[in-house]
Amino acid sequence: MRTNSGRTSRTFRGIDHAAAIVQGCLDACDALDEDQLRRLLEYGRTWPRGQVRIDSLAVMARKLGAGKAVAVARMDTDAKVRAWAEKQTARGASPTFF
Repeated sequence: MRTNSGRTSRTFRGIDHAAAIVQGCLDACDALDEDQLRRLLEYGRTWPRGQVRIDSLAVMARKLGAGKAVAVARMDTDAKVRAWAEKQTARGASPTFF
């Protein structure tokens, strides 16, 4: 099977750039209205890269309550995201189910 390493490299760079854009939006979330914030959090929460999901959950915890973010993080497939939930629980956050 032949691969085009240049195309693959560009694709991964594109994914990195997109992740950086999402993380930048999360950093600027105070400028968003409630509907925009919820859409951004949903988008970030389902992002393939775990760090983007963790950043999204951190914003969710700050804006909507740590309990909701912990409940979502505990169900994540990424061990680092679940570990984030455990750190929040150790700090006193208890999961709140929607």
